[in-house]
Amino acid sequence: MTLKGTKFTEEHKRKIGLANKGKHMSEEQKKFLSELQKTRQRGKNNNNYGRLKENIKYKPLHAYMRKYIPKPELCECCNQVPPYEVANKGIYDRDFKNWSWLCRKCHMMLDGRLNKLIENRRNRS
Repeated sequence: MTLKGTKFTEEHKRKIGLANKGKHMSEEQKKFLSELQKTRQRGKNNNNYGRLKENIKYKPLHAYMRKYIPKPELCECCNQVPPYEVANKGIYDRDFKNWSWLCRKCHMMLDGRLNKLIENRRNRS
């Protein structure tokens, strides 16, 4: 069993290859593993999905959206700059239509952070 992100040395890979040499799974084993993969619960079928939907945390939700929403070549708002951030459009949930890829400036304008930043700089002067 390998852990996600584990990197094996070439020597380790060679030893694994030698240990598995000549071993093949039977058709019965292949069928069993195939059926097992089909029963894995993903997305809305996962038992934790409802619980997670009610108690959504900021970082995991943004990571989920970055992983599953395809990143366009240009910002979805200004169509000029490559997007860097996934932004919520107002309803904070896992529905993909409520999210978009934006450049930093457009994201700050959407959130109202750009106006606050400008206002704070004016107040300092």
